[in-house]
Amino acid sequence: RLRKNNNKKKKQRRRRKLISSSHKTTTFVDPWNDHIGGGHGWNTTTGAPIDDDEDVCDIEIIDFSDSDNVDLNFDDFLHNFYFTGRPVLLRNYVPPDELYSFSKHEWSTKNQYFHPNNTRFDVGPTAYPSLTNQSRCSEKFTLEEMERDRTCPDDTMSHNIPMNHAEHDHHFDEAYRMYEQHDPTLGSFHKIREWFSTTATTGLSFTPGWQIFFGGDGSGATLHWHAAALNMLYVGTKEWRMTPPYYRGFTGMPSKNVFELLQQQQQNIPTLRCTQRPGDLLYLPDFWGHSTLNHGFGIGVAAIVGTKHRNVPGSSYRKEQVIQYDDAAVAVDNDDTTTTDTPSSSSSSSLGTTT
Repeated sequence: RLRKNNNKKKKQRRRRKLISSSHKTTTFVDPWNDHIGGGHGWNTTTGAPIDDDEDVCDIEIIDFSDSDNVDLNFDDFLHNFYFTGRPVLLRNYVPPDELYSFSKHEWSTKNQYFHPNNTRFDVGPTAYPSLTNQSRCSEKFTLEEMERDRTCPDDTMSHNIPMNHAEHDHHFDEAYRMYEQHDPTLGSFHKIREWFSTTATTGLSFTPGWQIFFGGDGSGATLHWHAAALNMLYVGTKEWRMTPPYYRGFTGMPSKNVFELLQQQQQNIPTLRCTQRPGDLLYLPDFWGHSTLNHGFGIGVAAIVGTKHRNVPGSSYRKEQVIQYDDAAVAVDNDDTTTTDTPSSSSSSSLGTTT
């Protein structure tokens, strides 16, 4: 038992060392490499490595690699984050086997739809271009083309903008084949059951708005907002910019432009930063504005937790309050799986749609 505990501590120290040092190179070092005999295999080389000054997280971090006793239970989540509307990052939260199931080797040998070269996906400069009056690329890309940072050849689209793809859970039979009924809440998304559902041990009492997304180096989600969400990163490194609900907004700008503008407007728009790495789960409360930027090819999954059926105090009167707060937010009540709830101009500022 003593030898087992010592080996475990050595493995944790080695894992933390790899994670903390990975931002110093242009290629992410897979922390699971020595544990499961293979890395992610995806091309996570980035043209904009994150240096020491940029590798920050302004929100609270709970590191699950520090101790077996670390957790964020329902009561602590409710009082420290849900009621207060505070984001939180669960670092190193994803189980190793689940993390490895998103490796290029697994997707190349066990998947058909998510095979790197089998399927051509709709792509665009933002995850859902039509929601911000943008256009999709006229050509469809394979996963491997996005991994190689291919850009759209259309004359109407800037040729230096990396492409994104996002879709709902129609093919979770491949993405989460390791779990019964391909249910992510049986794995690292179990916190949805614990925090929001009445049936934590038997299943969800509602259906989250699931999304899976991937894109090349420099791609990401433009500034937008919606109901509370849990965001998991499996591949790559992702930077976040988050604005409190009062300062939320929407735009059609590429992520890089959003980041630059928020930096310029930091005196007027309070913005939180956080770097997310593979295995990290980020909880974003209701109506926080947010934009993301991938460093290297990235794959992630998110669950938008609609407000109608949450098993948390206060949910019963949320609808009337939201209607008074913002007419545009009614869309969340009508459709819990809404991807982006377009805010009204009276209550939310727009950064514009300049690309």
